[in-house]
Amino acid sequence: MRTFPQTLRPTHSGPSTLNMAVRPPASGESHYLYVPVEIPCGVTRLDVEMTYDRGSDSLVDIGLLDPRAGAFPTQEGFRGWSGGARNSFFVGPGEATPGYVAGEILPGRWMILLGLVSIPDSGLPFRLSARVSSAPVDVANIPEPAVPRHRGPGWYRGDCHAHTFHSDAKGAPEVLHEEAKIAGLDFLFITDHNNTTAWSNYFRSASSEELLFLPGMEITTMGGHANALGISRWVDFRVELARDPEILAQQVAVAGGLLSINHDKPPIPWRHPLPRIDCMEVWQRHWLAANEVSLGRYDQFLRKGRRITAIGGSDYHQPASIDRSALFRLGTPTTVLYCEELSQDGVMRALKSGQGYVTEAPNGPSIILEAEGTGMGGVLPSGSARSVLISISGSPGDEFVLTGDEGEIARQPIDSTEFVSELPVPQEANFVRGEIQARASRKRLLEDAFTAFSINGPPRGLKAKTLELAPLRRALSNPIYFGNWN
Repeated sequence: MRTFPQTLRPTHSGPSTLNMAVRPPASGESHYLYVPVEIPCGVTRLDVEMTYDRGSDSLVDIGLLDPRAGAFPTQEGFRGWSGGARNSFFVGPGEATPGYVAGEILPGRWMILLGLVSIPDSGLPFRLSARVSSAPVDVANIPEPAVPRHRGPGWYRGDCHAHTFHSDAKGAPEVLHEEAKIAGLDFLFITDHNNTTAWSNYFRSASSEELLFLPGMEITTMGGHANALGISRWVDFRVELARDPEILAQQVAVAGGLLSINHDKPPIPWRHPLPRIDCMEVWQRHWLAANEVSLGRYDQFLRKGRRITAIGGSDYHQPASIDRSALFRLGTPTTVLYCEELSQDGVMRALKSGQGYVTEAPNGPSIILEAEGTGMGGVLPSGSARSVLISISGSPGDEFVLTGDEGEIARQPIDSTEFVSELPVPQEANFVRGEIQARASRKRLLEDAFTAFSINGPPRGLKAKTLELAPLRRALSNPIYFGNWN
């Protein structure tokens, strides 16, 4: 642990301040800097504030660990994370800043955790202050979990990636709840950066028969982002060494979750060694936001024999209020899963097995593949009959493309609203997956995109050539596998 040599020592009579100069990490040095804070007995509230000139070349994340925390991977002691979204926070037994964990203020050595995202070569003047209070406070009241009735087997539409003001969005959990209802989603994973406090403080009691909320956490590291889906407790995100991603994967599995690599494309690709993962976000936000890069990397993993569920996530950062006129909202794109029931177990089983597809929006076209009675995500033995049945709804005039480990296998026009076709699969193919590419709908979709871009700006890295030449996907199926797959 890279620990700052000076210590903050707030007392009941006054705050403590450090004026420091932060330098960029040297090669091989940790990007995390720990600043000790000695907390006296009898404290009921701790306030922390950082001050620096934030700019294009200067960005510092901030979080908090209590005396129980150790080196990666710690199981205890995490008390919150703001990333770069906040410069100040507090914790106490009864309440805390969103993204921070309310609870007892233990006496002893706490650590302010600084993530040195971007530091100029000349260094960054920096100020940290801490103050404590002993005023009486109430203990936190944790809401009871909701236990909604579950609907039966069927296709359910959801979003696997969304944020509230418990990380770097502006909107409260209540606003995201309303947005999910308006979008018509059946399920939604709550994946704030490096914390699960929106779940514990609100969403664990907010599910209903019509709308299932699911816990999660976006693990934000200096070398890429991943979602831990289905976990309600914090897991240590301080991944730095080559062995750490596999330790992270083990943490997520022990917690009962699934690990999914997020938006593996510029500007935040996954740069760590790839651990054992269950899912991969092949489509984040609207298709034109460089998702062909993510899909290409997903296909590379499949060719290497990695059986991974393809999912989509809007990465929606809920605004402070709902904008009903926005074109790209929650559910852009939507992950559609065949679940035995609408429950956490049902959704997690469907994700793990790959029983689903990704489509452009909650009302987007459907794409379902089946081979010899085996659905998407399933495995057929070598030497089995080689044909795939395709069922597509809601995309007349567009084009279906079947691909495999050697690239494109077949291409067919979709000539009806309810389209069914059967195509042969080459004996040498180890997997096939399907996609809907815009043809008749392309002009309308591009016009919608340009309208949105004129208001909010285009995605980073979007070039005119991308719009002219790149396929515009409307839906992607999960693969069907052939042969020996784990």
